[in-house]
Amino acid sequence: MNNRYTHPAFMFCALAIAGAASAAQSGALAKGDRTFIEKAAKGVTVPAEMDKSAVKEKEKLEKLAGAKFDREYMGHMVKDHKKDVKEFANVAKNAKDSDVKNFAATTLPTLQEHLTLAQAAERAAKSQPK
Repeated sequence: MNNRYTHPAFMFCALAIAGAASAAQSGALAKGDRTFIEKAAKGVTVPAEMDKSAVKEKEKLEKLAGAKFDREYMGHMVKDHKKDVKEFANVAKNAKDSDVKNFAATTLPTLQEHLTLAQAAERAAKSQPK
C-alpha cells in the first residue's frame, strides 16, 4: 500500500512477528490472522500488482500539482490511516494468534499518532490558497 513501513518501530515489530509469519506460511494461523499479516507485514505475501483502487488513486494524483496535489494526497493519507487504525484495533482485540494480537496492539499507538499527524498535515494542506 504505502512505504510507511520503514519506521524503526515497525521494523522492530516486524521482527517480533517473524514467528507468526512463519506460521502463516505453514497454514497454522486462522485465515483472518493470516490475511492481516499479509496486508500489514509486507513480507509474507506481496501482490505483484497494485489493486484497482490504488491504480486509480495513483493516476488521479499524477495529474495534480501544487496545493491541489497536497490536498488530495493528504486526504488519501488520512483515509488510509483511519482504515489502518480500525483494522489494527480490530485485530488487537480479536486475533486468534497471540503474536498477531500483540503485534497489532503494540503497533496501534504508532498508527494512531501517524493518523493525528496526517490529519494536521491535511488541515494545513486545505488552508493553502487554491
